Amino acid sequence: MTAIFILLLLFQIKHFLADYPLQRPWMLGKFKEKGWVLPLAAHCLVHAAFTLVIGLFCGWIPLWVVVCMAGFDFGAHFLMDRAKASKKLLGRFEPLNAYQYQAMVAVVKGDPIGGPYPVAEAKKRLSSNRWFWHSIGLDQLVHHLTHYVIILVFIVFLF
Repeated sequence: MTAIFILLLLFQIKHFLADYPLQRPWMLGKFKEKGWVLPLAAHCLVHAAFTLVIGLFCGWIPLWVVVCMAGFDFGAHFLMDRAKASKKLLGRFEPLNAYQYQAMVAVVKGDPIGGPYPVAEAKKRLSSNRWFWHSIGLDQLVHHLTHYVIILVFIVFLF
């Protein structure tokens, strides 16, 4: 149980570091329509490198398993982040800030304080905002499930 808990903590820290402080501005090129492969690959390589380090830190896992799990992490992260970033896939949804959200809700309710937006546009923007947050949730779910699979594989080699 302790090993599982420690691995969960390490993968949570890894996820935070790789997705936030270590994601360089250049890596945000993964959101481009063209030229996105190298920035996304670099970002995913950071995730894979952390998985490799965590696996090597464990000491009981064969090197080939650690390398395979780092590759699995890279691939899962690459596919999910591309789906999230692509304007043809989940990247077509856009978030609203608090002011925009309140304005769109007001328009749909018929309140003129919402602004000069047509009701159809307000409904469309509210729907896009909802799907944006669902896509972020899906992204996080996929990343956490990826970590759980890796942890499971690592633990199998403990026993």
